[in-house]
Amino acid sequence: MNGLLLPSWAAALGWSLLHFLWQGALLGALTLLGLRLARHRRPETRYLLGCLALASMVLAFLATFAWIAREARPLLVLTGPHPGIAQGPGLVDRIRPWLPWVLAGWACGSAVLGLRMAAGLCWLYGPCLRRAQPAPRPWADRLERLRDLLGCTRPVRLLLSDLVDSPLVVGFYRAVILVPASAFTALPPEALEAILAHELSHVRRWDFLVNFVQNLAEILLFFHPALWWVSRQVRREREHCCDDAAILACGDRLRYAEALAALEALRPSPPTDIRLAPAGHGGALVNRIRRILTACPPTLTLTRPGILALAAATALGAGTRMATAIPVPP
Repeated sequence: MNGLLLPSWAAALGWSLLHFLWQGALLGALTLLGLRLARHRRPETRYLLGCLALASMVLAFLATFAWIAREARPLLVLTGPHPGIAQGPGLVDRIRPWLPWVLAGWACGSAVLGLRMAAGLCWLYGPCLRRAQPAPRPWADRLERLRDLLGCTRPVRLLLSDLVDSPLVVGFYRAVILVPASAFTALPPEALEAILAHELSHVRRWDFLVNFVQNLAEILLFFHPALWWVSRQVRREREHCCDDAAILACGDRLRYAEALAALEALRPSPPTDIRLAPAGHGGALVNRIRRILTACPPTLTLTRPGILALAAATALGAGTRMATAIPVPP
């Protein structure tokens, strides 16, 4: 087959994916600058900056798609030599034959991540909640006192589970805090109370809902390393916000740090990775404990593979931007 006719929406989507390479790199660089300037601010400020950056990335992609789709028409992609049809020497003409592969790769990646998210939700709302047991009455009463102390107005249930290895929050309106059953026997009451204060802070801040939307953004724009870096900063600052709230509730930084360390010691190796629900082990635990004890601002790091991936995405995206105008002519 020497030619492939792409529908107008598919052509617009393909060009939008390529344009997001430079858009994501630009927004990622601005986010890095903003987080560095806000390094000594409260974690709520950095968390808000990260959430705004994620929202800006999604809106930039959707706006580009809508802009290109206004003018797009079905696109004939030449996948081989066509007698009588001249092949243009420009970069746009060189990119066009790859659009079907770009779309196929994006669709496969999004489908895999979407299925993973759906499977995680089915596990959380299925066997995980079905097998959970109510917490002892004294702990239910303690949870109510903590809820009043933290100003959490929504109803919250406390359940014991043998399927989770760390406390986590499920749901955003009628939230449930799942706690490993071993935590009730292995942790001192004061330590467990501090951990519950952390989880209640997640409930009060609607973090389950924000995390759900964040997962959708990762599914949509999974191909860009800048999005994953920003998303990681958002998760880190979310834990810092809840750590600060838990410290205020328990009144002792050292006791809370010891509670986190004791909780980590209960987890199996390798631990279960649950990205759908805000969990007590979220973020780098060592860095969290260091921040709690020393009150040092967090450091922003980029790994070498991340830098190389970002550089490659930036170069390809910049080439696409310089070679095309928005909307891209069909």
